[in-house]
Amino acid sequence: GAYGGQTTWIVNTTFVSNTVFGESGGGFNGPNVHILDSMFAYNSSGYESGAIGADNVYITNTTFMNNQSQNYGGAMYIYDDVHIVDSHFEGNRSERGGAIYAGISASDKAYIANTDFVNNKATSTDGGAIYSNGVFHLMDSQFINNQAVNNGGALYLRTEVYITRTQFMTNTAGITTNYSGGA
Repeated sequence: GAYGGQTTWIVNTTFVSNTVFGESGGGFNGPNVHILDSMFAYNSSGYESGAIGADNVYITNTTFMNNQSQNYGGAMYIYDDVHIVDSHFEGNRSERGGAIYAGISASDKAYIANTDFVNNKATSTDGGAIYSNGVFHLMDSQFINNQAVNNGGALYLRTEVYITRTQFMTNTAGITTNYSGGA
């Protein structure tokens, strides 16, 4: 993978089969990241964020497929704010937040629009597609066949939540026990 400095732009770039042991960002790690028209596939981390570990992230028209981390965020662990538009997350896996683990405080914000989450899985706890600690805005997106072993087959959201024109189909929570929130 790669590590970026103060601000990084990633445009029309592919990160495939990169691994980091014991830290975050199998594909990329760094603060203030702008990603456009790119792909992250089969990246992994022994700790958090299989593909991207970053502070503030802006993502447009990017695909995240089959990334995995041992603990948090199969595709990404975002420490502050995240903005995602016109993107696709599929087959990502992590203990918590199968595709995305967002925000470490209630003041962090996630904005997601026109993005699909398909077949992502939280392998041990919550948030099959997304686990978010901060304010969460979601619109015009789809969540299909995501799974969490515990709560929130598609989403596990801990603070303010705004969801508009979004579809949830065949998501599952509580795979091994009686937990709640299939969607």
